Amino acid sequence: MNNHKRAETALVALKAFNIAAPNGDLDEVLSDLICNLMHLCDDTALGLSHLDFDEILASAQQSYLNEHWARY
Repeated sequence: MNNHKRAETALVALKAFNIAAPNGDLDEVLSDLICNLMHLCDDTALGLSHLDFDEILASAQQSYLNEHWARY
């Protein structure tokens, strides 16, 4: 998968989130989605509270940098 396709799949997810939790502008929706993912990692009732959001974010940032500079 190339970076453009990765961006397209992220846009699909963002638009789906905006349908589930409407909030208008995609700029605002992106922030809301990230915030809600943080809540997801904190909520013990939903089964993902064992995850550390900061660690996931750091891993995602490293993956982004690797993919960005590889340009594939």
